[in-house]
Amino acid sequence: MKKEYVRTEVDLHNALIKKGWSILNDYVLLSGRDYKKVGFFGKRHLKKAIKLYHAALNIVPDNYSSKWALGKIYQVLGNHNSSLKWFEEAWILENKNADICREASLAAMNCGDFLKALKFCDKAIELQPDDAGLYCNKALVMMFLNKDAEAIEAVAYSLKLRPNDQITLNLRKILYSMVDGNRTRPKSMKEI
Repeated sequence: MKKEYVRTEVDLHNALIKKGWSILNDYVLLSGRDYKKVGFFGKRHLKKAIKLYHAALNIVPDNYSSKWALGKIYQVLGNHNSSLKWFEEAWILENKNADICREASLAAMNCGDFLKALKFCDKAIELQPDDAGLYCNKALVMMFLNKDAEAIEAVAYSLKLRPNDQITLNLRKILYSMVDGNRTRPKSMKEI
C-alpha cells in the first residue's frame, strides 16, 4: 500500500530536492559537461547536498531520483562503492531507466566489478539501443573482461551510431594498441 502524503510533507520534500539539486548541478557531470573541480568547499557543499537528499528520502523513501542524485554525488566525490549502492537502489525502483543503468555500470567498473557492469550495460542497451555511448561503455567492460573481439565489435557499432565521438575513438585507439601488443591491458578505470 502506497503512503499518502500531506501537502506540508510534499512541500518540504520538494524544497529539499530543489536545494540539493542547486548544489549538485554545479558539480555533477551532466549532458557532456565536465566535472567541476571539487576542492575543500566543493566537498562541503556536496556533503550538505547528501544531507538534503537523505532528509528528502526520510519523507519519501521510494524516490528513485533522490537515490540517483546520491549516486551522482558520491560519483563526484570518488566514493564508487556508495555511488554504486545508490544507483542500484534507484534501479530497483525504476528499472526501465537507461541512464540509471548507465551510471550503475560506470560505478561498477570503477569498483572493479566488471560482471555487474556488464549486466547494467546490457540492460541499458536493451532500454536504449540507439545510444552510442552505451556501446562504448560495453566495449570498455568487454576490454576489462579480456573479450577483445566483443570490445572491438561494440566500438565499431558505437562509431557507426556516432562516427566522430572522441571518447569512443580514444577507446578504439587503446584497444588496437593493446591488441597489437603496444600497450598493456588496463586492469582498472584509473589505468585508462
